[in-house]
Amino acid sequence: MTTARKAVLIVATVLLVGGSALALGAFAAADFRFENLSNDTRDWASTTLTLDAESETPHTAIVVSDRDEGVRFEPADGDAIEVVYWTSSEKAVDVVDEGGTLAITGRGTSLAGFQFMKVGFQDHATVVKVPRSYTGSLTVETSSGSIDVADLDGLGSVALSANSGYVSAMRVSAGSVDLKTSSGNIVAVGVEAEAFSARASSGSLSFDDVEASSFEARTSSGDQSLGDVRANTLSARSSSGDIETAVIDAEGVELEASSGSIHALFAGTAADYDTTASSSSGHVSAPNGTTGAAKRIVASTTSGSIDLRFMRDGATLDGSEGVDRDAPADRSAPQAPAAPEAPAAPKAPAAS
Repeated sequence: MTTARKAVLIVATVLLVGGSALALGAFAAADFRFENLSNDTRDWASTTLTLDAESETPHTAIVVSDRDEGVRFEPADGDAIEVVYWTSSEKAVDVVDEGGTLAITGRGTSLAGFQFMKVGFQDHATVVKVPRSYTGSLTVETSSGSIDVADLDGLGSVALSANSGYVSAMRVSAGSVDLKTSSGNIVAVGVEAEAFSARASSGSLSFDDVEASSFEARTSSGDQSLGDVRANTLSARSSSGDIETAVIDAEGVELEASSGSIHALFAGTAADYDTTASSSSGHVSAPNGTTGAAKRIVASTTSGSIDLRFMRDGATLDGSEGVDRDAPADRSAPQAPAAPEAPAAPKAPAAS
């Protein structure tokens, strides 16, 4: 090894050992707790508000907007709306309760712009606890925070929009549910609505146990996964990404992937549907349906394959061809067992 290479190796070793020692020292100074390594402000303070009971002062709308933190909705124990929010030298929260509308706005203060590349480990999400008696609307917008709504029934409408963050709706029923994100994923499980829509510019969509009169899903760049979706009309479109379904039960279905494949499993038989499937550049596997059937499927791709299967025709969730358990049993008369073969005649003894 040359002298120059030895020098480089020695310098690299010194830097590695020195950097490791500094990192370990900083971690020790933080009491070996990651949250103490945060350069986020340390003067966070939480505030809890409990409004009047809904039976006394009913609300028709809850509107929440936040710049940097997330927002969560969950059921309240009593009949009053509860709000838990966080403030600091860099964040202020305005709460206005007027005319049946509760408006919660998180905004930055004049000190918010002095720190860059901030790293925080603590949860400072705004939490709104909604009583079971509330039947109004929920409207949420965040700039760089995620949104969670869970275990709320009988709402008028739900509109959740995140600029950079995920959106989650779990076990929610409402007249309409509208989920949006510019950069993040959307998850909906156990949702019931007259009108359901979800759109992501850059992110994936995942649905399971969703029931709606009209169902609409859109992605510009991301995959869509539909599991157990029941609707009168269902439309799923992706500009760049695959569309995969577990079980779809719908009267009218439109599946379109401009640059991606479509793999769909339907609850009925192929004969229940008037099916049209086409791909400009890709393989198409779709059983012949019934022209003029009440149910209709239109599946199309520009660059990708199409695979349509039907459970009542024997298709299974894993993509294999199984037995149709709902098919009528074969009641034809059993065939008589074949007669046993006659024993072979004994051989004559050989002549001596």
